This record gives sequence, structure tokens and C-alpha cells, in this order.
Amino acid sequence: MTSGGTVYKVRSPFAAVNDAGAGLLPDAFQLLPNYPNPFNATTTIRFLLPAADRVALRIYSALGQETARLLSEERAAGPHGVIWSALTLSSGIYYIVLESGICRIARSAVLVR
Repeated sequence: MTSGGTVYKVRSPFAAVNDAGAGLLPDAFQLLPNYPNPFNATTTIRFLLPAADRVALRIYSALGQETARLLSEERAAGPHGVIWSALTLSSGIYYIVLESGICRIARSAVLVR
């Protein structure tokens, strides 16, 4: 899948993965704010890994139910991005949870229909 000259690798029906920016090594594990937020159909979730690690990226509803599993794999150190398509979900607040062997971080995302 391509968009504006960027190549995305499709990993699941819920997400497209963009490994653009490889080569820059962050100094901390970070889950960056998704953009746009609030969003209508899709939003980009970006995160930084200071070292190669197994990561899991999941989406939870406000009731704590897992609604999507976007990643569960070994990733290299550096910046990463995932496009989350929430076309089948209703409006509301969702929690983006990024887990690795060293950390667990959560952020909220607002889906507006």
C-alpha cells in the first residue's frame, strides 16, 4: 500500500506499518501522541524503541475490552509507525497500549463518527 510516496507494509486488517526514519536511534522508549486525535476513520500511532525488543501494540475500549491487536512482534531500535483503521468501531474513547520487555505505556484516542 502506498500513500504520498511512503510505502506501508500491511500486517493485519487493522493496521499498516511504516518503518520510515530508520537509522535514528531514540534514547528512551516512547509512545508518541496519535495523529490526528480526535480522528474519524484512521489515525497514525508512532513509537520509539531505544533497542531492539519484542513489542505489542493493542487497542482497548473504555470498558477495558481489547478491540484490536495491531502488533506483536520483534522490532528493531528506532522510530516506528502504525496506521490504525477503526472503521468497524463506534465513537468513543479508546486506549492505545504499547508494551515491550522494558515498559508499558498507554495513551487515549478519541474516535468521532
